[in-house]
Amino acid sequence: MQEEKGVFSFIGRHKKSALTFLLFITYAGAVFWSNYLSLQRVQNDAQAQFLLEAEKQASAISYFFAERQIETAELAESEPVVNFFRNRDLGMSYQYGLGVNVQMIEDRFEYVAKRKRGGDKPLFSGFMLIDNTATRVAQWNAPEPEAGLRDWLIPENKERRTRLCVRNCGLVVMVPVWINEAYRGELLAWINPGASFAQFGSTPTPGHGLLVNRESGVPLYTDSEPPFRVEEHWREMRAPAPSDGKNAAVSTFRHKGKSYTVARVNIDDTPLAFVSFSTEQVAEHGTARLFVIAAGVVPLIVILVGFLDVLERRRLEKLRIQAQVEAERLAQARSDFLANMSHEIRTPMNAIIGMTELCLATKPSQKQRNYLTKIQQTSDLLLRIINDILDFSKVESGKLELENAPFDLDRVLGDVGNLLSGKAEKKSIEIAFFIDESCNRIFIGDALRLEQVLINLIGNAIKFSEQGNVIIRARCEEIAREAARLHVEIIDEGIGIAEDQLARLFNAFTQADATTTRRYGGTGLGLAICKQLVELMGGQIGVSSTPGQGSTFSFSIRLGIDPDQQSQFVTARKKVALFARRPVLVIDDNPAYRDAIANQLRQIGLACEERRSGEEAIAATREKPGAEYLAILVDMSMPGMNGVETIRNLRQAWPPGSMPPIFLVTNYSLDVDLEADSTMFDGILTKPTTASRLFVEIAPFLGIRVEADFMPRTKANIDTARLRGLDILVVDDVELNKEVVRDMLTDAGMRVRVAANGSEALAAIAERRPDCVLMDCQMPVMDGYEATRQIRHNPALADLPVIALTANALVSEREKCRNAGMDGYVVKPVKSGDLLAALLKHTPAHTTYHEAQTVPPQLFASRPEPGASAELVLPELPGIEVDVGLRYANGKIANYLKILHLFHDTHGKTFSAIFCKALEQNNWDEATRHAHSLKSAARTIGAIHLGQLAKELEDACHEQHIDQTRYRLGLLTNELEVICSGLSVLPRTPQGERAA
Repeated sequence: MQEEKGVFSFIGRHKKSALTFLLFITYAGAVFWSNYLSLQRVQNDAQAQFLLEAEKQASAISYFFAERQIETAELAESEPVVNFFRNRDLGMSYQYGLGVNVQMIEDRFEYVAKRKRGGDKPLFSGFMLIDNTATRVAQWNAPEPEAGLRDWLIPENKERRTRLCVRNCGLVVMVPVWINEAYRGELLAWINPGASFAQFGSTPTPGHGLLVNRESGVPLYTDSEPPFRVEEHWREMRAPAPSDGKNAAVSTFRHKGKSYTVARVNIDDTPLAFVSFSTEQVAEHGTARLFVIAAGVVPLIVILVGFLDVLERRRLEKLRIQAQVEAERLAQARSDFLANMSHEIRTPMNAIIGMTELCLATKPSQKQRNYLTKIQQTSDLLLRIINDILDFSKVESGKLELENAPFDLDRVLGDVGNLLSGKAEKKSIEIAFFIDESCNRIFIGDALRLEQVLINLIGNAIKFSEQGNVIIRARCEEIAREAARLHVEIIDEGIGIAEDQLARLFNAFTQADATTTRRYGGTGLGLAICKQLVELMGGQIGVSSTPGQGSTFSFSIRLGIDPDQQSQFVTARKKVALFARRPVLVIDDNPAYRDAIANQLRQIGLACEERRSGEEAIAATREKPGAEYLAILVDMSMPGMNGVETIRNLRQAWPPGSMPPIFLVTNYSLDVDLEADSTMFDGILTKPTTASRLFVEIAPFLGIRVEADFMPRTKANIDTARLRGLDILVVDDVELNKEVVRDMLTDAGMRVRVAANGSEALAAIAERRPDCVLMDCQMPVMDGYEATRQIRHNPALADLPVIALTANALVSEREKCRNAGMDGYVVKPVKSGDLLAALLKHTPAHTTYHEAQTVPPQLFASRPEPGASAELVLPELPGIEVDVGLRYANGKIANYLKILHLFHDTHGKTFSAIFCKALEQNNWDEATRHAHSLKSAARTIGAIHLGQLAKELEDACHEQHIDQTRYRLGLLTNELEVICSGLSVLPRTPQGERAA
């Protein structure tokens, strides 16, 4: 008790000193604990960084071995190997030819071994080919196997694949040889592992990396002797076992009083592991113990902590710089890989798409056009997959650039619908567009990226639906004078998405669940790209769904508005104002699609009357005979009476001579041949329809001129008159590419020369300067970059236009072309529209040859005096709307003049005679065909009224009403005579053109 009093008395006397002591102890403990945790984090981060660097090197080495596997597989499928087994099957002996085959195989072995090198080291050290009886066929520098050759055979290997194994510490690639579904033996290739280090795998500090046997730890290759025996410490180097599923680990151990940090990474598809070690620990464990001992001395702790903190920051900064340099190197390697991949795929795709486009321009049959269109659509789909991969890489690296150009939303939707209609038709799914009137304006933004988002979302809606409708609704949520917020919804009736899957749906490489991936395919990359693109356009994307009932994807983006440019629908409404009281009859069993067409007709200012079936429409016609419908739209696929049967019955029920134009609306596959029934209707509209497409089809029957703004974007819309006669030099090492581009340019009236590489191009330019050079970038002998640089070094050629033709679609490639001195850039596969647009942009006005003029109709000028400029002009042609006819002649007056003369010499001179002859023979089918042909030809030249008279005559022939037919023939003959009298005064050769 007295002792307690003494203690309390002591504390009471020195309470300030005791409090100070406690504060020091508390402060020291806090400092110690804080720095101890900090050092632990530093150690963990440093070890993770060390392991990451080892994984990068292991990934490069794995890529090296994968390349060797591919090269060995190509060698196993090479012509000398195949010929040997085929000739042996035919009974050829070694004395009479088979020995030559063996020698060719061994020569191929030696050629490959000497050609494939990594730095100063060969990639392959030996080859051996054995047949399925374990008999050695051919070899080059192959070591003698320890066991018999039969041990190398794998007869149960039914698929072509590669396998790696280790024999005598040598790495061997084994590839089964299969010919005509028969197992023929094995091709063995010995690989020099050191070449992988020479090409990819050297560590930042030389001598600190090696390849070992994954099971035993025996070194297979090392660029220098490690300071310890790997086999003795292999168990320690393999521990701790990775807990996150990765095939790598990092650990530390001591050997002869020294500590080592070791990272071990297994090489995929090989029995090897890559080991990287450091003679210095990446973080000091003992530092924390020093703090424990020195914790009582607060000033020393503070000084020591500050000193260590500075050192650690310097070391971490050094590690950060090294990691940044390595990351940039790997990013460049990835960029190079993507560029090469893009180039290798786009080069053959260029030939496929280009040849398809040229075939489509040759007026193939309807069935051939269907096949060619499907090839074109599938090729475009493959290109979109390639672009998705490149876009995802661009977005991740922050290099994706958005365009800012005017576009029309209806046209974008029309392009999307055309692309996806075939895919929807296979599942009996109908795509319907509902566009609010608030969207009837010219937007400013990136139409291509908006189209990319729509294709992904609508494509997914089709993929995950088995039937029903996919409805796209668009409206403007916010509208200002120069900006708007566009909201789009994509509604499907598919399988739906569970609520717990919605949150991760927009993650990269993610789908709703594994069963979805197995059933429907895909990687989930499309939705991730959609999310990134929408966010780049200043918007958001979301989804709501009910499993089993469907999903609704919606997004909003910010777009500019061009207040000075009028929407095409304003023009359309003014033109159809006189016909607005007469409704368009829509016959379709799908209520959603009837509503969609009614909405589109309202966009262009027309009314709509709906019927659910052909029977209902025919009954309504009988109740109101002669109803003044502006046009009739009939769905092809309806239960009961289909579209063609409905049209046939409507024509029978309709009063003679008053039948409005009839259009068959269908999503049918063009494999179904409707040519036999084509006389029954006036046109075909394929689903999904758009407002502009309805206007384009209906307007000519009303005598309304259709402006180019409404027409689909094709090569015909590009005015190429200025390009005629240009001398173009095409430089490409691929014959198919040269043929495709040459035909595109020749069709546009240009003269074309070709060269296979940069050297030939320079020689061709020296011989005669062209008007423009289309330069491929990657070619043998001399590539396009070097050839362009040499062209620019010549002052006389400084202004020569050079346009790049390249399959590399990366932004870096565009910059590389610009730095080389190229003026323009066209991505392969080359499309004629893109190519001609680039030529129009970069070539100067050409005056050597006559240029066709697309000018308003005028009189042909009298022959000019010598030296005066001549222009193509047209007279006022009675009964013909010249501007309409010019559109069908691609805006070229010279071509239109030829069409007019052809009409005069055929239909104008012969129609009356051949039609009357058919009537005399009572051949109504022949008479109907002649009237139908005249209707088509008349509309082609712009004779709208004559075309209407021919249509009425065709209807009368259908009804086989002789009096009505003779009456209609008289009216048509008078109109035809007026038109032919005007055509007869046209000169055969226009001014400014050379006579053929």
